[in-house]
Amino acid sequence: MLAVDAGCAWLVGTDTTRILAEAGRVLGFRLRLPLGRNPFGDGRAAVRVCSALEGLAALPRREPYATLAGVR
Repeated sequence: MLAVDAGCAWLVGTDTTRILAEAGRVLGFRLRLPLGRNPFGDGRAAVRVCSALEGLAALPRREPYATLAGVR
């Protein structure tokens, strides 16, 4: 329900006709996700995990991970 509450998804039930109608509406209007309201994060979790693991293992941070995350 996180996506529904954030306005990123719609709950339409299991009726095939309604599903197709809602999909057509969304695609026809080219609806966009609300800016700044993604309930699933910013897409940089893997970079943060790698950085944290490198820090815990006392490894030098590798440049590709540090650059992607903007972490130094």
